[in-house]
Amino acid sequence: MSNPKVSIIVPVFNTGCYLDDMLTSLESQSFSDIEIICVDDGSADDSAQIIKNHTEKDSRVQYLFQENQGGGVARNLGISKASGKYIICLDSDDIYEKNLIEKLYEKAQKTDADIVICMYNQIDMQTSKISHGKGLNLKKLPQKEVFSRKDTENIFSVTNPGPCNKFYKTEFIKSNNLKYSSLKTTNDLSFTTIALALAQKISTVKEELSTVRYMSAVSGTTQRQKSTHNSITAYQEIYDSFAERNIFEEMKTQFFETVSGAIVYNLTFPTNEKFIENLKIYFSKEPFNSLSKDELKKVLKINRFQREYFEYTFLFFLTLGLNKNLKKKRNGMKNLFKNLKLLGI
Repeated sequence: MSNPKVSIIVPVFNTGCYLDDMLTSLESQSFSDIEIICVDDGSADDSAQIIKNHTEKDSRVQYLFQENQGGGVARNLGISKASGKYIICLDSDDIYEKNLIEKLYEKAQKTDADIVICMYNQIDMQTSKISHGKGLNLKKLPQKEVFSRKDTENIFSVTNPGPCNKFYKTEFIKSNNLKYSSLKTTNDLSFTTIALALAQKISTVKEELSTVRYMSAVSGTTQRQKSTHNSITAYQEIYDSFAERNIFEEMKTQFFETVSGAIVYNLTFPTNEKFIENLKIYFSKEPFNSLSKDELKKVLKINRFQREYFEYTFLFFLTLGLNKNLKKKRNGMKNLFKNLKLLGI
């Protein structure tokens, strides 16, 4: 087939129970000028056979295989083979609206955007609860159809790092040599953050065009600790990229706000010695090692959290300790200050 207008990259790892329906939904898109590049990341179930069945029925579906290296490496392989003017990376277990590609393509064509971001729903597979309006922070969006980092206080607050609601101009990805990280978790964090900083034109579609399956049971302590370690690595990759491209000074405030928010959140959990040690190493490197202790406290907004702790404590005792939400917040603050002390802050 001649070069399609849109390349859809789908990393696949043991999602056979969802894969047939997902591929059918892509083949049935109202916008048909697409290629669907499925990258099998060493699946042990029937995923490979399901994809091959679809390649026989629809010439737009392609099958690639790699030994298990994670979703980030799989996306990179798919991108390297993409021939479309636009690229979107979708997950193999989510649910996609029939007009997903059509809506994103039309907006990209209209605005000449490097990135188009849409909204999505999220379904908790443990509780069946559906959360609406994910993927775009409408309160943080500039009041412009097309915007960039220069039009907002913090471009990283506009959306989350997830790839499935972001539609990229292929030339933008390749000319900036954007790569997903090889980390097994949070491998989309550096890609999306760097892309948002570099894009000259970003636009949005304020519609929910997919439903993301979310497994709340996976978000336990062990998984969180693994992810927080990888997120530190990802933020170092982001800093290195910004420094190499000579945009760190411009992005400094936004970078520190985003990174410190993630760090503080993870410090509100019970102490994990490995995470504390990794954080000490991280703080010993640029850009944090250039900060004095007082500057670091300011970046981490410690004074604000101290005030919040006293407020939570007062309200906690006022309610005789019966308010579970206040108890949780107060305990989180106690963990935070304990961990900060271990960090020497």
